[in-house]
Amino acid sequence: MAEVLVFVHYFRLGTQIADVLAAFEYAADFPETTDTLISSISDKTRLIILDLDDPQVEATDFVAQIRSENRELPIAGFMAQIRKGDHDKVKAAGCHWIFTRSSFVQNLKSLLSHGLPEQE
Repeated sequence: MAEVLVFVHYFRLGTQIADVLAAFEYAADFPETTDTLISSISDKTRLIILDLDDPQVEATDFVAQIRSENRELPIAGFMAQIRKGDHDKVKAAGCHWIFTRSSFVQNLKSLLSHGLPEQE
């Protein structure tokens, strides 16, 4: 089963994300730290989901760190409020999709319904 790494510390949102992933037959893994997330990336990983507002991480640096480990892996992130400057920085660092937190679950359903690229 393909895996999605989810770096989200909101229990309710994490549960909603896990339910959507299960409906699309993706296994969800919830690493607790940035280091654990990086070390969890494998050939089975198909997507990384990030809370770009997490106070414990600098989103741009974290996305760049993930990107340095894997150039192709899709990254979807969300922010409570999308600010143009922050959006542009995170996008330039390698985040594929950025949504508002309130619309993330619905957008994730749409994203998964189109299918994720296979890793080579």
